[in-house]
Amino acid sequence: MKRGFFIQLALLGLAVLGAWLSGAHRQAPPAAAAFLAPVAPVAAEAARTPMHIPDSINIFQRTFWRSPSAADHIVNAMRREWTGEDGIPRWQSFLVVKASPELLRELRDANAFRLVAADAVTPIPEAPAWFAFEPSEVSSLRARTGRLQIFFSKSTPLLYAAASGGGFRPGAPEAPTPPVTVSRVSAGRLPTTLPPLPSPL
Repeated sequence: MKRGFFIQLALLGLAVLGAWLSGAHRQAPPAAAAFLAPVAPVAAEAARTPMHIPDSINIFQRTFWRSPSAADHIVNAMRREWTGEDGIPRWQSFLVVKASPELLRELRDANAFRLVAADAVTPIPEAPAWFAFEPSEVSSLRARTGRLQIFFSKSTPLLYAAASGGGFRPGAPEAPTPPVTVSRVSAGRLPTTLPPLPSPL
């Protein structure tokens, strides 16, 4: 009787052990996997959407290649950056400054950027609403390429600057350089006899 009881107890223990071992080999998926989501690809239009940069001092420095002095007051500034459909990065900036006498002397009187006087003020369709003035109340200097225009108020120290530019088109990949073959010149065999003596005259 006792022997049968121990046999049943042993069989029960083996069954419990087998069930535990089979469950130990089953690995549950990581809990973090439930929080992972597929990353959506960036649309081409997103790269062409202008990114506005509000750093007025940085825009001043990029436009005039100098830092504003304590007497220069930046009224408004904006810079757009985007990538064109051809893959070339482009930028455009607008700046309104209550200029110091020193800045006016450098940009207008000394003409530091070697700009040319414009006969007529050309409107800029992309300009923000605050970049507005009466054409008859300003004088204008512009680069020959049109990428930099500065409008100086005739009655106030305000100046309006508009600049634009772009990067470079990626060049074609260079053709692989063919390997240079260096021929190995083997030394010739030395003669086994002396050269002939010159005959006497």
